[in-house]
Amino acid sequence: MYEGSVKYEERMVFWIILIILVPLTLIFFYIFLYQALIGPLGSKPAPQWFILTLTILFFALSYLFSSYKLAITENSLIAGYPAYHIHLPWENIVSAEEEKGSMWKYGGYGIRIGKIDGKKVLVLSLPRTKYISLKLRNSKWGYVIISTKNIESVLNYIRQEIEIYGKD
Repeated sequence: MYEGSVKYEERMVFWIILIILVPLTLIFFYIFLYQALIGPLGSKPAPQWFILTLTILFFALSYLFSSYKLAITENSLIAGYPAYHIHLPWENIVSAEEEKGSMWKYGGYGIRIGKIDGKKVLVLSLPRTKYISLKLRNSKWGYVIISTKNIESVLNYIRQEIEIYGKD
């Protein structure tokens, strides 16, 4: 799955997604089963295909966005969700700094797009974590902001790899 040996890896759960979407999935699945086995629910029941579509949609969203992974390998940094992640070779990372302030300036938690110094920034953020801003070269993103539980270790690993691979 990874190119090169893994030097650091962490996984986090995006609990807000699970708290909201798992109960919705279970409710729609219950309604689907009830209408299939017992009969219509209410005087104007929703069609079975609609209930099944919502069940599958909420299940897929809860799976695709409920966990976050950050991995540092000898060749690259990988961060993101099962639905979307970013793979950054060390040669493309110019610098790494702790991002101060709230993620609300980018629109909140999850996958967001914003601007820093007039350049596009991709934000992959989770609540109750620290954030690292990565300045990039040769990328459609000028910056990427990632979440981590252990900011000191991750910054040290990233800076070591930038020192090795980031020479111009």
